[in-house]
Amino acid sequence: MNKLNEVIVWVCLLCIVVSIALIGGCNEIEYDSDIQKWIAEAKAKDEAQGVKTWEGMTFEELLEERDKAWLRKNGKKTEIGDNSNRVYATKIANKYGLASKLVHEVIRQESAWNPKAVSSKGARGLMQIMQGTGRTFCGLSKSQLFNSRKNIDCGVRYLAKHLREFGTIKLALCAYHAGEGKIRELGRCPNFKSTQHYYKIIMARAGL
Repeated sequence: MNKLNEVIVWVCLLCIVVSIALIGGCNEIEYDSDIQKWIAEAKAKDEAQGVKTWEGMTFEELLEERDKAWLRKNGKKTEIGDNSNRVYATKIANKYGLASKLVHEVIRQESAWNPKAVSSKGARGLMQIMQGTGRTFCGLSKSQLFNSRKNIDCGVRYLAKHLREFGTIKLALCAYHAGEGKIRELGRCPNFKSTQHYYKIIMARAGL
C-alpha cells in the first residue's frame, strides 16, 4: 500500500468515528475521544517506526489492542489485582445483589485492578468513578476515590442502581459506561462503538 492509500485508510477510519459521533449527538465525541487519541498515537508510532501494525484492523480489534497495551504498560500484576480487593469486591457484590463475576469483570475492564488508575476524563480508582458521581452519589472526595474499598462500594452501588432502574445487565453496563442520561434519552444502549465493546466484553468474560 502506497503512502496515499495509507493516508486514505486512516482518514476513512477517523471519518467513521466522527460520523457515528454526529449521529449519536455531541456526547459521543466525548465518549470516544480517548479511542480517537489512541488511534492517532498508534498511527504516529507506526509512521515513526516505518511499520503498519494497525493496518486492516477492525474497530473492535483496535480496542482489544489498546487494552493489551494498557496492561503491558501498567504490568500484568494489575490485571490479577490485590487478593484483598477481589475478596472485598465479592463481598460488596453480594451486598448489593450483583454477581461477583460481573463486578470483577467491570473492575478488570475499567482499571485492570489498578487502584491508582486515572482516565483522561478524570475517572479514578478501581471502578473509574468520576469525581462528580463520587461526590454526589457516594459522598466521596477526590482523594477518597483512590481508597480501594470506598471506590468498590461506590461503583458497585452505582451499578446496582442502574440495574434496578433499567432492568437488564446490558443496559446497566451501558449506563455505567455512557451515562444514565443517555440510556433514559434513547431507551436503549447507545451505538457508541466503545460502549458496545464495553458491555459485550464484560458480559462475555463474566459468562452472562
